[in-house]
Amino acid sequence: EGTHAGPQSVTISTTTGGATIRFTTDGSQPTPTVGTVYSGSILLASNKTLKAMAYKSGVNDSAVTTANYVITAPG
Repeated sequence: EGTHAGPQSVTISTTTGGATIRFTTDGSQPTPTVGTVYSGSILLASNKTLKAMAYKSGVNDSAVTTANYVITAPG
């Protein structure tokens, strides 16, 4: 989160083993059926609001976490 000079590689994790993470970068709320399934680091090359949540059958869904990224020109 924050202001960065140039693109940022962002990773997301959960402490719940076997959980699936979904994320959005358009400001919409991720749910177990909405958003992109996270499979590796995300490259953010422009201003984005990243929202993510984790879910697993038989376990309560996580809260949605939000992080705002402002990407400026390097230098």
